[in-house]
This record gives sequence, structure tokens and C-alpha cells, in this order.
Amino acid sequence: SVLDAQAKVMGAFLGPMLACLVLAVGRRERPGWTVLAGIAAGVAAGWIVAALPVASLWVPPVSFAVARRAAQLLRPSARVAAVATDRR
Repeated sequence: SVLDAQAKVMGAFLGPMLACLVLAVGRRERPGWTVLAGIAAGVAAGWIVAALPVASLWVPPVSFAVARRAAQLLRPSARVAAVATDRR
């Protein structure tokens, strides 16, 4: 139905947006590229779940979880972080 399709499309984008908000207000500072990569991964996961024959209510939680976890796992190495924060 139209409402089911609308819920899947919105869920594919709202889950990663919520993950971005949660990461932004969190205690750990993250580089912007990790959050953007997490959002991209979350949207891709949302579209994959939307294509499966499951209820449309599964799309936002899965896309949120993938976006948040991907942004957490994509962290720069200690050396890159040290170079990035070294201001002479």
C-alpha cells in the first residue's frame, strides 16, 4: 500500500538521522567523516530491509542501529588522531 511504502522510505532516512543526533550529543567526539559514512551505511541498510518481505516497522530500527554502529567502528587510528589534533 501507499502508507507502507511511505513508512519504508521515511524509515530508511529517519533511522540514520536519529543516529547522527545521538552521536552528536554523545560524550565522545567523532570526526565528521565517520558520521557521514555511518549515515550512508544506515540508509543502505534501510533500503535493503525495505526490499525484504518484512514489516515496514523494522526499517527505522535497523537503519538506526547500522548507522550508529558503523560510525562507532569507523574511528581514526591513534596516529591519525594525534596528527589531526597537533596544532603548532
